[in-house]
Amino acid sequence: MEITNVSAKHYLLICEIGPVFDFVRHCRKTKDYWAASFLFSYFMAQVANRVEAEGAEVFLPYLKDNPMVTGKGNIDAGSVPDQLYFLLNAENKEKIRVLLKTVIKNIIDYLKPKIEEAIKEKERKTVFLNAGEVNEFFNFFYIIHPIKKDHPTHEEYYDEFIEAERKIRMRAAFRPFEQSTSSLPINKWEKCNLCGDRKKVHEIEKIDSDSTFLSVERICSVCLLKRYLPEAAKDINVNIIAPTGDYRYESTSDIALRPIKECIEKADEEIKNEYNKFINECKNESKDIDLSEGRYFYDPDFRNKFTGWKKKIVEKYPEKTELKWLNRPFYAIVYMDGDNMGDVLKQKANNFQPYISKVSKLLSKFLNGVNKIITDHCGQLIFAGGEDVIFVIHPEYLLDCINELQKEYNALFTKEELTKSMADKFTLSAGAIACYHKYPLSEAIRRAGVMLKDHAKKHKGKNATAISLIKGHTEALNLTFSNNSIGNLKKLKECLIKSDISRTTPYRITEHKELFEFITDADLRKNYLYTIIAGTRNPEKINPSIEEMVNLLMSFGDTETMIDALLFTRFMSGDR
Repeated sequence: MEITNVSAKHYLLICEIGPVFDFVRHCRKTKDYWAASFLFSYFMAQVANRVEAEGAEVFLPYLKDNPMVTGKGNIDAGSVPDQLYFLLNAENKEKIRVLLKTVIKNIIDYLKPKIEEAIKEKERKTVFLNAGEVNEFFNFFYIIHPIKKDHPTHEEYYDEFIEAERKIRMRAAFRPFEQSTSSLPINKWEKCNLCGDRKKVHEIEKIDSDSTFLSVERICSVCLLKRYLPEAAKDINVNIIAPTGDYRYESTSDIALRPIKECIEKADEEIKNEYNKFINECKNESKDIDLSEGRYFYDPDFRNKFTGWKKKIVEKYPEKTELKWLNRPFYAIVYMDGDNMGDVLKQKANNFQPYISKVSKLLSKFLNGVNKIITDHCGQLIFAGGEDVIFVIHPEYLLDCINELQKEYNALFTKEELTKSMADKFTLSAGAIACYHKYPLSEAIRRAGVMLKDHAKKHKGKNATAISLIKGHTEALNLTFSNNSIGNLKKLKECLIKSDISRTTPYRITEHKELFEFITDADLRKNYLYTIIAGTRNPEKINPSIEEMVNLLMSFGDTETMIDALLFTRFMSGDR
């Protein structure tokens, strides 16, 4: 579906690929998650290079310092978004249109033998991917929009940009399908375990702690791309840092173990040596089953080995707050996205071209520094492109990492002369899930996306974080708060660690919720909340810790958010 005008001399090309979220969500391993995001970035980086080679210019985003496009610098994760904007002219339009018709097929043809070779080398088995099935899955589409005037004003250029975006949204809603050659259903024992939609072409017979209930893991041609892409990564681009090594987690159990590893790395030799001895014993006992340290530490078949060691490290280092996670294995997934970009560009329509160019360069600068911030907080970057940042991290480091990313993002626009007048609009919102290490990764990815879209982005003023805390498989707590309140959440956590406040306090506030909300005077509300937390209506003397806690809780506004903030910080301070 293309709309063009042969009389126009310049054109705006928008290319898009999908289905991103559907492909990325169906993952069982953190390595799958990294590779699925990387694959779409690889497709679009190749599109950018091939279209530019025909004389077009990338208009958005700024890619001149992107290592996936330039081939210079380390590639930590996918960094090219699923939508690209180009400027074309009448001379190269038709050549580019012809190129786009087969560009994804050509890239898949290049990747296919490399993935097959990676499977053969790792599994000692020859597997052939179904190229037709792979090509049918990826939905690459584009529009070519004519720019009416040879020399449009900034406002006219902005209007053309908005019209082109309207067309690509219309095109995204339409996907032509070829008639299927077979209508036969797939037997359930032949379905892919990752997506559940396509027929397996490969089985993995190894059983590890992530496949407890599977005798084999069945994978289709499409999902094989993400499963074995890390093994083929170096053959695709020598600058890729595959997802292995420090803070490149093999499993959600490894994320859960991170605070404990931090303590071990700073502990004495006795603690380190004893831990390493138990890990080596686990490796010897597991024989051909290749598990990671986190899986050994938390797996029911091995964790009893560490019982005495756990007691010893707690006795030796009682001040280490990270040790509260010893028997609480959790991990977190975070989706972050820029706020208000459409509103800002609309307000700057009278200076559209230079403004969007500067904004794009600042975004690129921010994204190039994201991996260091996330790694400094013991997280692993999954994707950083466009206005989006995705990463996995332990809940212990979650708030600090989100806070630093938000501040760094805003600071870039505050310091720049052209953007500083609108700097308060350049914020990041985050959606996150913190859950038990055995909680399904695919569902965690889905819920993190929901928390961003349906909670953080709908918070008044945006610039918000929405966290879903899942203690079991069903017990959920959703907390949404302004990013300006992150400091208060951290202080509240410190208050709870230092005080002996009853763990029933949130439930007692809930019991008094109706009456509490009836009180409109701020001072009276504070006094009433104080008496609830203190556990008596006539405390004989003021407790400074409770007073500080009351002030912090009141800063969250409504009663429901206050209760959720208290429950969340109790969890973060060590409450089961």
